[in-house]
Amino acid sequence: QQWRRALELWPRDVETAGTPPLRKSDVFLAAMDALMHTDATSAAAVAKEAMHALADPESLIAADIYQRAGESLGLLGNPEAALALLGKAIAIYETQPASIELARALRRREIFEFALGQLPEATATAERAVEVSSSLNNLVEYQWMLSVLAMHNAEHGDTDLALERINEAVDIDLAGAAPMGLITSALVHTLILAMASVAADEVAAAGRPGLEAAAAWGIENYYVSTIRANLAEVLRQSGQIQRAVELIDPVTTELAPTVDSFPAHGERASLDLVRGRVDESIARFEILATLPNPLIWNRMDLAERFASAELWSGRPQRALDRLRAMLDESLGTDADRESATVLVQAARAAADVAASTPLGSSARRELLDELTALPPRASADPFAPHPAYGNREALAATWKTELARVAGEPALERWVSAAQAWDRLTRPHDAAYSRWRAATEARRANQGVAADRLLRRATADAREHVPLLQAIRDSSPR
Repeated sequence: QQWRRALELWPRDVETAGTPPLRKSDVFLAAMDALMHTDATSAAAVAKEAMHALADPESLIAADIYQRAGESLGLLGNPEAALALLGKAIAIYETQPASIELARALRRREIFEFALGQLPEATATAERAVEVSSSLNNLVEYQWMLSVLAMHNAEHGDTDLALERINEAVDIDLAGAAPMGLITSALVHTLILAMASVAADEVAAAGRPGLEAAAAWGIENYYVSTIRANLAEVLRQSGQIQRAVELIDPVTTELAPTVDSFPAHGERASLDLVRGRVDESIARFEILATLPNPLIWNRMDLAERFASAELWSGRPQRALDRLRAMLDESLGTDADRESATVLVQAARAAADVAASTPLGSSARRELLDELTALPPRASADPFAPHPAYGNREALAATWKTELARVAGEPALERWVSAAQAWDRLTRPHDAAYSRWRAATEARRANQGVAADRLLRRATADAREHVPLLQAIRDSSPR
């Protein structure tokens, strides 16, 4: 508010004013920096005014303004425009000796290259940012971008190098003077470990330093929200619902998600779903779906979660339509390496559509053909083993069994195998879902004893997942 008031008071057609003298361009920069992660819309408005006021569009101060303008536009859901402005800024900086503003512009460019699923470009940008920040001996930027580069190493399958780099970043001691590097390191550390499907307690330990730094500094931004969401997600997936609730509910008490609080609210919607608050879950997902969301990865995650709520509320066609649209957008991009979860959910939705209509054999075949044609459209097999992703085996097993359900084929043993794969990851709700499906198959095959045994195990594993427990109880004659 103070910086914007200063701009309102600024004398017309004067660049320097005040005592001691202050440049208007520096006030524009300060206003944008203050607004960027609290009010991106206002930051973009200031950026537009700042660019209009530029005396020399090729100057270093112009580059400073371009890079902040780019970030504000990206946060508002236009990563292409963000990259265009960041490219102009970096081109200017690269004509000069390495600077902290170059490092920051590279950091910002990486964000939006990643947002668009341009992984090779984002990796190269992260490498250059690490190189620049290291040459400047700027530990704040170095810690931040080394963490980001570690994430890219993991995405490319080099988990050992990723862990080596993230551990180096975490060990950088800035004496508590610059919390964002530590927060970013903690965020990336949780991402790498969650991708690898390690134990929930290990992921929680990795995220704790970031949350402690955020609490000490009073920071509640997108990065902190993402750490909370990452930790709560792995806790929820491991069946520890109350621990997840304690992380998320206090910061999502109102139904008013923003771009910065998007991750925590997405997890709150998933937690509401497993607690049986299906209508509340869908209401929150509907708001989240209206927010600008530049990261294709986040849009994939939102589509999969939203579809889950629609499936549990008995709306499989809506879920299938949502997932089809997301897969049309993501398949063929570098982001499709994380499309396995979306594909599995699409197969489940299709199977529910086939079961609820019910469809004839030719319609089932068309649906099955549509689904089986999806993975070959990806840049790489989404279900192939990958060193960075620990859940590929379980997802592949579930994909095959959901396809069998679409086709109307028996799949008792496949469902049991899928449940065992989820057991190995300590994902009790996913295992319970598979055993519930297996029990249905067993009952259909007149294997009542096996069905009862499967339902008992499913009931134990589905604790705290209200919709799944209700479905299991509805399946049991006792």
